[in-house]
Amino acid sequence: AKISRLTPQHPAILSEDNHYSYRELHERICFFQKYLSENNIQPGNRVCILSEINIDYITALFAIWRNGAIACPLNPSLPTSKLNALQERLQATLYLSDAREIERRSDFSTSPYLDIGRDLSERIGITDGAVSTEIADHSDALFIQTSGSASEAKTVVLSFSQLHYSALGLNEAIKLN
Repeated sequence: AKISRLTPQHPAILSEDNHYSYRELHERICFFQKYLSENNIQPGNRVCILSEINIDYITALFAIWRNGAIACPLNPSLPTSKLNALQERLQATLYLSDAREIERRSDFSTSPYLDIGRDLSERIGITDGAVSTEIADHSDALFIQTSGSASEAKTVVLSFSQLHYSALGLNEAIKLN
């Protein structure tokens, strides 16, 4: 949010198709954060994301974190049977995906599910500010599924403070100023 105020016109995300300034990214995140709050996503809720990494994925990830919810990214390259097993284990409050991914997996049952590609993009433009949420540093922020050492799925939990200090360390190593 601070960078979007200091350098709103500078590019925040560059892709082959588009670029988004810090202001545009901030507006997308604020809008989606409000949308999640209006749909009862509370701190500590688990929200799964099944999508290729793109602007909507990044927007959703930051909005989830701003709400104090736990992001649970799902790898789209996993077979549907493994995704169904993860879905059962995670017991997410909401699933975010895009229509192509859901159509591709007719036997993948997600409920409730939001098409982040269409639903988010169609609604952008209504940006009346972020929702204020107090989040404790030690709160869970991200669940990552790993294959584990015995080919058994294992969940790694990262807190908001771990993500924060990881970003600070990366900034020292590669100077993201």
